[in-house]
Amino acid sequence: MAHDVIFFCHIPKAGGETLKQYFYRFVSEDRCLKVWDVQFGADVSAEQFRHIDRTVINAKSAIYGHLSVQEFLKNPAASEAFEEQSALIVASVRDPVDRIISLYNYIMVNEFHPSHQLLKNIKFDEFALTQPSNQQVSYLSGADQDVFELMARPNFRITALENSVRFFATLFSEEYGQYWDATPRNETRPKVGQSLVTRGQIDLALDKELIVRNAHDLQLYNQVRQARIA
Repeated sequence: MAHDVIFFCHIPKAGGETLKQYFYRFVSEDRCLKVWDVQFGADVSAEQFRHIDRTVINAKSAIYGHLSVQEFLKNPAASEAFEEQSALIVASVRDPVDRIISLYNYIMVNEFHPSHQLLKNIKFDEFALTQPSNQQVSYLSGADQDVFELMARPNFRITALENSVRFFATLFSEEYGQYWDATPRNETRPKVGQSLVTRGQIDLALDKELIVRNAHDLQLYNQVRQARIA
């Protein structure tokens, strides 16, 4: 079943930059509503999205951005479309420790990031322990239902980063009737003189602590990673 609009909930550093370009390609950029900080090229902020009416949503084929499911559903028109199953919510998740490492590396390498200057003087251990626990589960949960309950709905689909190529190839074929000739993911690349943190470099005790702190994220990741993709 093709949906009127697809909301791609882009969890930071859980896959999405390459997917954004494919949404632009398949539905055209002007039919994608971009939601994040307007200073960085978005159409609207998360706060502004809350007040967008159904006519604006109906004019778009995709909504894309750093907008949580709860924030998406705070918009009455978006919530109504989701309940009617005319809106499809999709997202990708990844191993929570790998996601935190990737986020740290991304901020360290990208000078335009608002936290770049601050992070230059912070070691990974300190950064990792200040990150919110189970951020992916939080991002994908509604006000009244958590992500595990929402996944029972046919118009709420989550995949693991490792399975995302096949998942989105199937999705684009179903929704747009087009084949996705996927390219490799863009990875964070260090500049000359910079080095990236790898999982093998972090202290084992810290790794274990992060796993405990993010147990629900790890549960979600393992559940969708093992799920069969039609």
